[in-house]
Amino acid sequence: MLGLIDNIDRMERRVTKWLPSPPATQKTKLKQWPTEYTNKKTGKAYQPHNEEERLFVYQDYPTHMLLKGGEGAGKSVAGIIKTLNRIRRGMSGGMGSPDLEHFKKSLWPEFVNWCPVECIIERHQHRFAPGWEPSKAFTLVFKNELGGESFLICGGLDDPSSWEGPNLNFFDIDEARRHKTPEAIKVLTGRIRIPGPLGEPPQLYLTTTPRKHWLAVGGWDEGVDA
Repeated sequence: MLGLIDNIDRMERRVTKWLPSPPATQKTKLKQWPTEYTNKKTGKAYQPHNEEERLFVYQDYPTHMLLKGGEGAGKSVAGIIKTLNRIRRGMSGGMGSPDLEHFKKSLWPEFVNWCPVECIIERHQHRFAPGWEPSKAFTLVFKNELGGESFLICGGLDDPSSWEGPNLNFFDIDEARRHKTPEAIKVLTGRIRIPGPLGEPPQLYLTTTPRKHWLAVGGWDEGVDA
């Protein structure tokens, strides 16, 4: 009897040796969002320059917000951090520049510097490879902290009417002063209509270098300074 038990034990060990490993999905944990955002080029973590910028980045209200600042003041970065914070909390939205060329040369490279690529679904991560640049509007899908997915539509606002259609929670417009008319604001105001998972209100926020034009109408020029 003892010999039979020994034989069975040896057979179990041999079978166990050749069993396939558990699927990779059982071994891989969901990537966690960073506790702070770090610039990939400088290695420095994001910090608001003042209390006004901190409120701009972390407040979910009012519906319209404007952050003003001179060249190199960090206003575009503040808008990017605000966008990432809304995405990680389960909200979907958009991010754009007045035209595609400005988006390619300014906003997109800055976004690449700060975005945690590991939180983006794998098939969209190639857009962060050196040398890649957008030729048209595109969508990034993120894995949010709620266990689901959030999307971010990116591109230029050359033709504001082309953005009619998507229903969003937020939109970030960089260097709004380059727009000669408020047409993009009117279109996008109609697109931000979806509350966040916890009832976070829709929000349209602008970052720009100050200039006397249509931004002075309707109180937009009363935004805070970076």
